[in-house]
Amino acid sequence: MFTFKKLSVFFFGLMVLMSGCGGGGDSSEVSTSQTVSLTGVVQLGRIAGATVEIYRVEKDGNLTLMWTETTTTGNSLEEIGNFNAHKEELEDETYYLYRAIGGQDWDADDDGVMDSNPVKNRGTLRLIAKGKDIKGADIIRITYVSEIVYEKTARYLKYSFNPATFEQKLNEAIEPVIGDINGDGVVDTKDVIGFNPVENKDSLKGLYAYKLKEIINAIHSGAYVLNSPDINHLLGSVDTPGYPRSVVISPDGNIAYVADGIEGLQVIDISDPLNPFIIATVGTTDSANAVFLSGDTVYIAAGYSGLQIVDVSQPENPQVIRSIDIQGYAMDVFVKGDTAYVVDTVNGIKKIDLINSQITTLYNSNLSKGVTLSADGNIVYVADGSNGLTIINQSTSQTYSIKTGSTATSVVLSPDETIAYIANGAGGLAIIDISDPDNLSILSIVKFRGIARGVYLVDNTVYVTSEGSNLKIINVSDPANPVIISSIFTPGIPQDVAVLPDKKLAFVVGYNAGLQVIDVSDLVNPQIIASLDTPGSADELVLSADGSKAYVADVGSGLQIIDISDPLNPEIISSLDTENVYSLALSPDEKKVYVASGFYFHVIDIAYIKIPRIIGSVETKTNSNSTALGVALSTDGQTAYVANYGGGLLSIDVSEPTNPQIIGSVGTSGNAFKVTLSPDGSIAYVCEKSNGLQIVDIFYPSLPRIISSVETDKSTLDAAVSISGEIIYIADGRLKIVDVSDPLNPRVVSTVDTPGGANGIALSPDESIAYVADGRSGLQVIDVSDPANPRIIATIPTHGYAQEVALSPDGSMAYIAESGFGLQIIDVVLFK
Repeated sequence: MFTFKKLSVFFFGLMVLMSGCGGGGDSSEVSTSQTVSLTGVVQLGRIAGATVEIYRVEKDGNLTLMWTETTTTGNSLEEIGNFNAHKEELEDETYYLYRAIGGQDWDADDDGVMDSNPVKNRGTLRLIAKGKDIKGADIIRITYVSEIVYEKTARYLKYSFNPATFEQKLNEAIEPVIGDINGDGVVDTKDVIGFNPVENKDSLKGLYAYKLKEIINAIHSGAYVLNSPDINHLLGSVDTPGYPRSVVISPDGNIAYVADGIEGLQVIDISDPLNPFIIATVGTTDSANAVFLSGDTVYIAAGYSGLQIVDVSQPENPQVIRSIDIQGYAMDVFVKGDTAYVVDTVNGIKKIDLINSQITTLYNSNLSKGVTLSADGNIVYVADGSNGLTIINQSTSQTYSIKTGSTATSVVLSPDETIAYIANGAGGLAIIDISDPDNLSILSIVKFRGIARGVYLVDNTVYVTSEGSNLKIINVSDPANPVIISSIFTPGIPQDVAVLPDKKLAFVVGYNAGLQVIDVSDLVNPQIIASLDTPGSADELVLSADGSKAYVADVGSGLQIIDISDPLNPEIISSLDTENVYSLALSPDEKKVYVASGFYFHVIDIAYIKIPRIIGSVETKTNSNSTALGVALSTDGQTAYVANYGGGLLSIDVSEPTNPQIIGSVGTSGNAFKVTLSPDGSIAYVCEKSNGLQIVDIFYPSLPRIISSVETDKSTLDAAVSISGEIIYIADGRLKIVDVSDPLNPRVVSTVDTPGGANGIALSPDESIAYVADGRSGLQVIDVSDPANPRIIATIPTHGYAQEVALSPDGSMAYIAESGFGLQIIDVVLFK
């Protein structure tokens, strides 16, 4: 029977047929013609009316449009979504890119049954493959799998494309996504081409299997998979009643044992990573600080309750076997055979005979935090707080130590026991050569914001948790040159981490967050195209007008001038070590930099850019508490405005750069932190740590006056003004959009909550996108084309703590000042 639904589909198809398709290159106009072989399929579900562009990838990576097609409509799924793939016209060794745009998805849930009504597809699906692989397939399918693989490899196509090595990059990208579809024993492009979303979804791996629904929804909405805010690495979580500090995982990967502070031991079923749940609790009379699993027994370092031993042969029914009073405070525990080694923060390392409960003090220290042992049980390695790493040879009673420059909190060893990896408090990760105890040496330090607490090693990958930061994942295949490969946002205050041996799942525990299950099977972040560490803590940056240089306020290390003309290879040109540089502004002729430097405002001559030098200064310490933290420059370059923390807003005449003079000031009710000017230079917007945004009339620079204010819930950290001057975007831990067309009566239009805490803002050239430096959550990309209805459209993780952001003149690159990590360069249009 010809139903109404089929009738509507028929007319839709007739309209597409009448409008024609094809064009470009040598393509003839084709649709459902019986004389054309329709060997391509666009399939989320099957998509009707999608435009398919077919490009040849030239040897330099440029694209040449060859053909344009439109996918078919029809009365059944088999008739929908087909197109002429031009297989027979392809060259074997040439790469081709298929790009499918828009259309209507008639099987949005991929169940193989045609939906009653289609879902509009606002997104793009792409497939990149060699001609011979495309020609070798009966049907080529452009799917979410091919899109994921394209996004993962887009940087290699855009930057320094090499046809000889691109196939390897493709295969590396494919392996974590799907299994062997065609059964040839190899996971490669042929499997991507042949992937059928209805029949082969069980072959998806890891994150892509867990987040399939979110992936399809993201594409439908027009988002890209790898930076969609809804597709993150967090799979599941379970809150715990206490403050979790330590976690171990059972060998089968089904149970997590969590030391949950004053709430004791939590036994958690993690067999379904999406839905972990507590199955049992064991109370401790004091704080459960650490857990160690040996066979069917859990050992708990339980504060002043000493060592508690629990039988977990039946995880759902754990039984306390006994407790051992250590006459101190148990912070950590490691068990080898019938001996337990307990970190006693009062008396040092206690060695306990588990047969007769005899206790001896192996090492006296009240600074120790963590402990581990060599495989033979003879050597004890102590994360010894400010003492660094302490090594105890039990057979010789010799002790060795090395300072780590901070507070060593936990330690793990490489399999060959020649390298120790130390979670080093505020000092990040310390990597130490322990092959010769008489000559211990630090091989490298990986610094990042926060207090490193937990460390875990699998193969050549180290996982570090850090209070105030994210889960850091670090490649240590070369211990002297470790590389951060990913930084994954975790809620709460992370304390410890455990990782499955196959490196697919990590389990993080933290205050106010319980247990988090995180997929770490695929850590690609292709949009970060380069990073450059700076000596201090990068807090702010401005770019030259041509986008070739970045000027960075590097707290603790002064001004850093960086060549970014080649975004893939940024290099520090020069630096000037002042007492501190918190904020900076560039003169219109780009021959001077004006810096807010604590108690001083400096004018720095950069005419000879390799040798910057201070040519003028003025003290800004108007009272004992004031500190210059922010600076903005008038459009004519004659007046600088300084946000003087504790001292309001200062107007400084810089018409004579060698002799800057304070000519005006106005006290503000909070603590001035940053300052931004209106396009016409008549208004200063002063961001305050404790009292919102102050709007200051600076028409007369010598007589600034507050005319209105905007209340914010938190500290106002940054502001960006539209070209018209009528809208201001405020970072106050969130993004707040304010109508300031009438400066006397500012009006909040909308607010967007950001996951990490908005710190800095930059607007795209057309002002449709706000890029927000969002602390631990990296870079948030927010559509503000409708200021009343802003929405986060992408999240791009960064390696550190995103403090400030600036855009290249064409809006294609975002430059992030990362507190504690330096400069990160992100291609924000890579997937377009």
